Amino acid sequence: MKILVIGKFLDSSKLTGVERSAIEGTNALAALQHNVCVLGNKDSKFIKFLDPAISVIHQPKSSNIISEIWKFSQNAKRLKADVIINFHSFPLLTKTKQFVCVHDLAFFFYRKMFTKNQILKLVTMHAALSFWPRVKVFCPSKQTQMDWAKVFPHARNRAYYLPWGIDHLASPQEYEKKNSTSDYLLTIGTIQPRKNYKLLIDLAKQLGDVKIKIVGKPGWLSDNIVNDLTAVDNIYLLSSIDDNMLVNLIDNSIGGIFTSLYEGFCFPVYEMNLRGKICLIPDNSAFKDCPKVNIVYRTNNLDSLVSAVSSLRKSSNRTKVFPSELSMLGWKNFAVNLQALFIK
Repeated sequence: MKILVIGKFLDSSKLTGVERSAIEGTNALAALQHNVCVLGNKDSKFIKFLDPAISVIHQPKSSNIISEIWKFSQNAKRLKADVIINFHSFPLLTKTKQFVCVHDLAFFFYRKMFTKNQILKLVTMHAALSFWPRVKVFCPSKQTQMDWAKVFPHARNRAYYLPWGIDHLASPQEYEKKNSTSDYLLTIGTIQPRKNYKLLIDLAKQLGDVKIKIVGKPGWLSDNIVNDLTAVDNIYLLSSIDDNMLVNLIDNSIGGIFTSLYEGFCFPVYEMNLRGKICLIPDNSAFKDCPKVNIVYRTNNLDSLVSAVSSLRKSSNRTKVFPSELSMLGWKNFAVNLQALFIK
């Protein structure tokens, strides 16, 4: 089967969770002996992450999303694939069967946390997905699948729950070896309003003996947030972190701490659990799907978070039993399950 992957991720300057999912998912599909071709904007830095068996076809980057979709569509028709996989939430203008990933619908529930241009673009693309013929949507969390059904009830039957893989940092057998006597909590995520870093600032000021390290680059509407974070002595901002450095940061932490108001898939929580670390997570959105070994606190409630930190400090700083919820979250399983959708 010839599979065309829309590799818009090739134009990114850093590997975020979305780019990681696109690359790992594409490699997993190629491992199933499919003829996989990636169509993307040129950036040779990222070709090294793809399986050598995968052919890459470049197209010039466009100045706007409409032009870019048009070019992707025309090239997709020319390549005559059996199936199109798109890890970015926009449809192509083609009759070929398409499977498109919808990461989350945060823009619909937290509009004030996005720019007007972002809202316009995201609403337009997702609405088009919901009406476009021969498009099926796959969601990385049950929460995103439910949100899709709520926002686009006319297309609820075209959305499938298909979790991403998380096995690029470690294998399940490694977690027992990991323990730490460190003094910092770790959070991973783009700096943007939805991540609710104000709660972290309040926590750091109240618990001055706890260090908080944040791995993530600034996103949209982040200038004031970055300034507020850097003004707190026991908060440390880290960027340009590769996988080896991230593993060391996770292994030497007390555990994870996350304060988001909404997530479509809690990639960092699963990754930290995979390394044997317990996380503090709010009781909202896709966090509800996370393994039960984590400590849950009330969303945006400082007292509840302080209590959760105390509980984590009293624990052994690692999971006692490898969570069964993680056993199926591998890229091979992702590819097999996505393949099953092709033939439905």
